[in-house]
Amino acid sequence: MHPAILQMLAVQDLDKNIQTLQAELKPLPGQIAALHKDLEQRAGAIKKLADQAAALAAKRRERELEMKTREQQLAKFRNQQAAVKTPKEFEAMNHEVEKAEADISALEEEILKSMDEEDRLGVEVHKRQADLKLHETKAAEQEQRIREIEGEKKQLLHGLSEDRIVAANRLDPDHRDTYEWLLKNHGPTAVTRISGDACGGCGGMLIADLAVKVRLGKDLIQCDHCTRFLYAPGKD
Repeated sequence: MHPAILQMLAVQDLDKNIQTLQAELKPLPGQIAALHKDLEQRAGAIKKLADQAAALAAKRRERELEMKTREQQLAKFRNQQAAVKTPKEFEAMNHEVEKAEADISALEEEILKSMDEEDRLGVEVHKRQADLKLHETKAAEQEQRIREIEGEKKQLLHGLSEDRIVAANRLDPDHRDTYEWLLKNHGPTAVTRISGDACGGCGGMLIADLAVKVRLGKDLIQCDHCTRFLYAPGKD
């Protein structure tokens, strides 16, 4: 095999490993962000329930004040009813008493329903807060594992990148430039073996003489179609 091919294959192996590590590193920040987002959504849902409970409590207090006012009015109407002198006045006061009693009854029912709903929401908030603490613990453990994996992969990537610089510097400058161009356009398949009489990269058929030269391994041959560097399997 042509010495330049061996050198480029060494660089290409490093490029493949680098590309694999980069692909493995890419989703890790998103995984951490997803953990945080899940916790934020859970906390947001809890806050929404707590806000609903607080709004119900505020409205209930308003109704309690309103009921107290109506109770005071009812007492006043009853006192006035006792002091009326004509049937017409009594009927008018009796209407006010009945209306106040109906209002008070409706307010009592609304207040009781509000208290039941507040209790239900309170139980749900407490349950979700406990659940959130468990998820926070699990998320913290998962994030730590992800960051450890990320650190290990970054360290390995740094080492491979350093090795890649050394290996690339061993290439002839012209070969290196061509290889880098091919890497940019084809990824880490800049150097590929032939398959039969075809390029293993693009599948283009080679002319017979060119395929023979590739198998001999004495000349540095590039594919006429995609310009990848070619070598024959098993040729040292």
